[in-house]
Amino acid sequence: MRRVSDWRSDKAAGEFLSHDRADLAQEFLCRNPSYEDDVTEIRNRAEITAAEREAALEAAAWRWGLSTPCDPNLSPLSHPAHWCSDAAPTVVILGVASFETGPVIAALSRKADCILADVMTSDGRHLVIVDGKRKHRLRLVHIADVEVAAYATTVLDTDRVRLGATLEFNRWLHGSGPQLLHPPLIPTQYQRHRLVKLLRISDAQSEGASLRDIAYVIVFPHHWPIAGAAWRGSCERRTCLRLAAEARRLIQGDYRKLLAA
Repeated sequence: MRRVSDWRSDKAAGEFLSHDRADLAQEFLCRNPSYEDDVTEIRNRAEITAAEREAALEAAAWRWGLSTPCDPNLSPLSHPAHWCSDAAPTVVILGVASFETGPVIAALSRKADCILADVMTSDGRHLVIVDGKRKHRLRLVHIADVEVAAYATTVLDTDRVRLGATLEFNRWLHGSGPQLLHPPLIPTQYQRHRLVKLLRISDAQSEGASLRDIAYVIVFPHHWPIAGAAWRGSCERRTCLRLAAEARRLIQGDYRKLLAA
């Protein structure tokens, strides 16, 4: 069973204080029962080999915007998702001649304590790196005979998110360079508050809470509760219906919009 927050407690928001937008996207994705069923069904197949299972899991992950499946039971704080670079423009793409040797690998090795997650897939090596309160997401791709590691980005406006992520990663790796005023994927205080509220609403509904409970525990905790016909025609009820619908959309696929920063 997937992990849920304590939706009745305001302290639940503290669990998400260090989440960036990709972590919050992971929280919404992992609340999608279809995603959990998709991954579980493949893992439980008895008639396929281990290699076939890994290939099937990777294919399933791509359908959800991932490079490899993430466990719905585990927190992004300790087990962050590895997002596909096509789905998440904040994934820095770096071409290297070898995944094991070279200047970049050596620099990463010197900062190994900052590497939170590291996995190899068919499309490269994926890393999640912690830099204080920020995370860098890196995809290493093999380029034969390349002499100098090369970032895959342009200065086109459509690539401005990846360019910003690349500049931030390069500053962390080499200890110099411009620091962005608004780093990619860091939500504003208002965005974080709203997204956490939507997560709590989703968790409350999954546990069978009524819309009225959601209204006066999560959305309007300082309002005097109303009931009966007054509740059915209230703006509080309409607001909660709208927020619940937004939470469902994020779970069903709009989580990808959080990745675009």
